[in-house]
Amino acid sequence: MTRVFISIPCLDESLARALEPGAPSPKERLGLLRELAAADIPCGLALAPFIPRASEDDLGALIAGAAEAGARFAFWLLLRLPGEVQEVFARRLTEAVPARAAAILSTLSEMRAGRPGESRFGERMRGRGSHYELVNGLITVLCRRHGLALGGESSLDVARVSRRARQGELFGPG
Repeated sequence: MTRVFISIPCLDESLARALEPGAPSPKERLGLLRELAAADIPCGLALAPFIPRASEDDLGALIAGAAEAGARFAFWLLLRLPGEVQEVFARRLTEAVPARAAAILSTLSEMRAGRPGESRFGERMRGRGSHYELVNGLITVLCRRHGLALGGESSLDVARVSRRARQGELFGPG
């Protein structure tokens, strides 16, 4: 089954514009979900990248809005900051929300076990710790409440998938 997921990390228009300049606004992205659903295209919400202490602010309203727009599915992926991106993101974040930047970066580091740029296959998709578990539980409850099937990161069984096998499936043998 083909599904289309629209990435909406937060509803706050000014934060979204500051962190993703040039990207469609959260309102425009919800509108796209509505258009896809109206055309009977199975669609969902990608809470990605999920920015701790920022994406959480309006999480309930975001999930409710996506469901109202016709989304049937949702998944979330914790922000990952590879070395080349970490400095740029921290600078943008500090400019956009100076009073909150340190808390956001600290919580991200905690949720990534001190490795915000984790790149190991299977590890880069998930977080660790009590805050991660709290967010995962909250997203699960909110998705159930609004009738969204939760998939993606939380249901991905990477233990059964090898990188080589996946690449072979994508590009064929050899």
